[in-house]
Amino acid sequence: MPRTRPDLRVYWSKSAKALMYHALPTDGGWLSYVLERVPLPHEERTLAAELEARGYDLTTLRLSVRKKAPP
Repeated sequence: MPRTRPDLRVYWSKSAKALMYHALPTDGGWLSYVLERVPLPHEERTLAAELEARGYDLTTLRLSVRKKAPP
């Protein structure tokens, strides 16, 4: 039976009031780093901060990805 749950998920947690990352530690850490820690080129803001500054609601953010099946 194929897996239905994604291997990597990012979503807004109402209780934590923060983005939550569910993945292997290396993948979740990498995605967290890209979204919330690294400033965009020629900007002082991170991707998450830039999205908020442009009027996007991060509480609606959803991202899910499944790994490819082995060949």
